[in-house]
Parts: sequence; structure tokens; C-alpha cells
Amino acid sequence: MINIVAAFAGEARPFIDALSLGLQPGCGPFVVYERGDARLIISGMGVDSAEAAVRFLSDRADTANRWLNFGIAGSAQFGLGMLVVARRVCGPSSGESWRCYRPPALSWPDAVVRSVERPETAYAKSGVYDMEAAGICRALGPRRCAAELSCIKLITDGPGRPASRLDKKTIRAMLAKVGPQLAHLPGALQQTDPQTRREET
Repeated sequence: MINIVAAFAGEARPFIDALSLGLQPGCGPFVVYERGDARLIISGMGVDSAEAAVRFLSDRADTANRWLNFGIAGSAQFGLGMLVVARRVCGPSSGESWRCYRPPALSWPDAVVRSVERPETAYAKSGVYDMEAAGICRALGPRRCAAELSCIKLITDGPGRPASRLDKKTIRAMLAKVGPQLAHLPGALQQTDPQTRREET
């Protein structure tokens, strides 16, 4: 089973369509889609929301041995429209850091993902800025992150186009452009045995 976590419906749409996921009733504050061995939850924005979403899925039926987080992000290091794989996630609190699993088949560049509590404006550090990945890592813990969690980020903003200047139309267009690449992600992740991942970490 693979669990997919996205903050917004637009980020979730490529996976809903590719996997023909169906809306599940009775999921309280969250929107959950499921079919076969794939499940997707829309967490809402922020580290705390993402953590709560992962704990909700784990409490409901923790049968997943693969987790995927996809979402939009900002960066001064990478160009707009690029897909980037997290090798490590740093949280907003001092000292928070988790390693993530990078599927060997992916050719996208990797970087540190820095989860922040509000949209980044300075982009002062290298890597990628998001607002959810650290919450997922908090809920899963270091061992499961390293063996089971892959984070993929789409760069939508940066110094030349800060998040405050983004609009829904632009984000939708950028998501649509990478949709075909994202559609293959769950299958690629499910091809790797979790025990093999643990031995690699």
C-alpha cells in the first residue's frame, strides 16, 4: 500500500486521475481518495496539518509501507517548473532533520527540503522551501522516513517570482505540465521492497 499526501486538490489531481482514485466517505476533517493499493489524503497547508493527516491515515489503517509527499515549493537554487527530490527534510524547529528515500529510477536532482511556517520570501539558503514535509516526517519518525518516504517538490516560486505573486491559473498550468511525469511515481515507488530500502539506509 502507498499513501500519498498532498496539501491541496490541485497537487493531488495528477495522482487521482492516473490511479482512478475514488472519494472515500467518513474521513472527518480530511478528504481521502482510495483504490486498490493506493490511498491519497489532502492535508491542507502547513506542517501541523500534514502531521495530523499522516496520523489520521495511520490510525485508520496503517497498512502502508510506502509514503509519497508531493507539493509545490520555492527555491533560489532550482529553476521554475523543475521537479526536485528531497534527500533530507529540515523542520522549522531547531535541530529537526530527517533523511528521506530517493527512488533510484528518478533522474530529478535532489536537495534539502526546508519546511517553514509561512511562505518564504528571502530564499536565502540552498535547497527547497515548502510548508508540509516536516509534518509528515514528524508523524512517521526517522526510520520510516529513511525507508518509506519520498518527497517530490515542484518549484513554482523563487526570488524572481515570490509566492505572493503566484495565482491559481499559473499553478494549475505548471502542475499540468508535469502531470505525465508524476503519474508514474506511485508505480516506481511500489517496485522497491521496503526491506531493501532499510538495508540501503
